[in-house]
Parts: sequence; C-alpha cells; structure tokens
Amino acid sequence: MKSSTTSLIGKCVIWTLSVCFLVTDGADIRCNGPLGYDVKPLTQGVWTFKAVNQSCLSGPNINATCNITLVFCSKISTKCGESSSACVEAFNYTGKNDSRSISIGNYAQEPFSLTGTVVTATFGMVPLKYNATTDCNLTTVVELNCNRQVEWKSNSNGTTAIPKSANLVPKFERKPTGECQYTIKADFAGACITIVPSLPVTELSAGTVLIIIFFVSISIYCIFGCTCNFVRGYKGQEIVPHFQFWVDLPVLVADGILFTFSCCRREPSAYDSI
Repeated sequence: MKSSTTSLIGKCVIWTLSVCFLVTDGADIRCNGPLGYDVKPLTQGVWTFKAVNQSCLSGPNINATCNITLVFCSKISTKCGESSSACVEAFNYTGKNDSRSISIGNYAQEPFSLTGTVVTATFGMVPLKYNATTDCNLTTVVELNCNRQVEWKSNSNGTTAIPKSANLVPKFERKPTGECQYTIKADFAGACITIVPSLPVTELSAGTVLIIIFFVSISIYCIFGCTCNFVRGYKGQEIVPHFQFWVDLPVLVADGILFTFSCCRREPSAYDSI
C-alpha cells in the first residue's frame, strides 16, 4: 500500500512539473496587450521581413542584406540564442561576404504597451557591437499604427512574411545617451481600438423616486412606531402607531367623498313652498 501511494505521488509530481514546463516554455498566457486592442494575431506567428544596409545593423557604406525574424511573447529557436525574440540573419555584414546572426531583442513577458494611439512592443535589451569599434545596449521597439485594412495572418507552419501593405519601415539609431534603438514601424489592424458598446445607463424617473421614498417612509414609520409603543408597554392592536386614526381613516375618507359630491347640490328646504 505504501509503495503504491509513493508511486502515485511521484506521478503527480512529474505531471505537475510537465504542466509547469509547458506553460512557461511556450507563449505567455498573460500576453494580452493594452485593453481594447487585439494583439492576439501577433502572438500566433513567427514574423519575418527583409532589410538592407544599416537596417541590418552593418557598418556604413556596406551593402548588406538580411532577414529579420520577430516573435511576440515567446522565444524564437534560431542561431541568435535561446532567450532571443528578435533576430537578424545578415549576409555581407562586414563587407567580406560573411554571414552573421545577431540577437536584437530578448524575450519579454509582456512587451505590449500603449504610447498615445500607437501600440508598442518593446523587446528585452541586448548588448550589441554594431560596428568594429563601438558597443551599445540595444533596445528593439515595434511601433504599430492603426490601419483596419492591414491584417497579419500567420501560417500554421513555419514563418510568415509581414504583409507589404503594413508599410514597414525599420530604422537603427544611436541616442545621445549612448544607447542604441532599432525601431520598426508598421501598420496593423489590431492597433485600432475596439469600440465596446457601453452598458445603457438607466436613470430612475421622478415617479419611481417618489414611490421608493413613500415605501421607505412607511417602513420607517411602522418600525419605529411599533418599537416605541412596545417600549411604552402597549400590547395587541395598540402597538400599531396611531391605531385609532388608522381605524377611523376609511370613515373619514368616505365622509370626505360624500361632502365633495354633495357641496354643489341644493338641499331641499324644510318649509313647503306656498
């Protein structure tokens, strides 16, 4: 019995570790992007585009070509390293017909943010030696502008080229602070805010308010009136506040109605007419 219990516990531990590994190794389930924007298509694909010259992070006056790969909220399996989510695979990188793979962004658990009306994806910073003499820390930023006509549809297998209609523009620059930034601007339908219809605002009418006030007042009157009479020692019907008034109320109402309808009538004289 003891061995079977131990075996069962061992299987549970293995199953738990397997689930944890699958959840943490794949795409981050919390990668939802800014509220009201649909970034899900981005997280479902491996995206590529081609660039040339300094957009490949090569030195000046070098005719380089490259293929740049991006994945959002997960890690990419390339020559750029196990933690990379953005990779440049360049040819003729130094002008000597050489090839080089460079990581331009590490995995970020939640890369998406909103800057004004632009959806921004920021990858983790990586050290970069972008020419023969200068090193810098590189940050890759993808700026997505709203264009409802540009949908990014990923292939089920392999990589997907970013659509030409996205008007993609890459730019590498060195900031005055000494840091480097690789900015990729593109159009994307998911960068357009989704208009969620607001719930109808229901306002209480004046009649409803008066009815609520009436019933609340009656309830307070009955509760406090009965309590006061009970404290004073009244019992039975006398515990009802102003009991005699409520008993006489129907008779008083009837007298009022009779008086209202009889006020315009001419009462017959007590003397016979001659």
